[in-house]
Amino acid sequence: MTGLAEAVASTMQIVRSVSARAHTHSESLELIADAVRDLAAHEAFNDTRFEAPLEGAKSHLYLLAAADEGPALYLNASRGGEKSPVHNHLTWAAIAGISGAEHNRLFDRRDDDAPVEVGETVVGRGDALALGPDDYHAISLEGPARLLHCYGRRLDQIQGRTFFDPRSDTWVEFDLLSAIVDMTGQLG
Repeated sequence: MTGLAEAVASTMQIVRSVSARAHTHSESLELIADAVRDLAAHEAFNDTRFEAPLEGAKSHLYLLAAADEGPALYLNASRGGEKSPVHNHLTWAAIAGISGAEHNRLFDRRDDDAPVEVGETVVGRGDALALGPDDYHAISLEGPARLLHCYGRRLDQIQGRTFFDPRSDTWVEFDLLSAIVDMTGQLG
């Protein structure tokens, strides 16, 4: 098997070549999800560089590759007990399982603006999920899990992402994501 840095670079080359069409073509999103799923099988993702936190935060988000204005690849290492509200990404996304399982509930947004659940899927080892920029989902991780998340843009540069707050029954804008561990130069 090739080294992790080479495998990530090769996958990101595929992602970049296909991503220009990913906003409008579901086939392109599936190609990206397939490439990310193939990368998730790399044995190096199981080593100690990509550990979940022992205490405090429930997960670490590791940045593996990114372009200034283009796709970004992350590894999410969770110790479990993690949930997200219904949210969007404002760009395409591909999620692939390394270990453990991420339960995804999929939603549409009704005319009155409330989310309506339309399906669910579990992303575990060997699985991948593709989401378009207008798709909504909520995740839960009951136990430890590691997953690759690839997005059309870096998460720390996307403004205007929203989540549904059921207490206020409104959509709220996310703060820019900043708690990211940069591993781009340390893949070896």
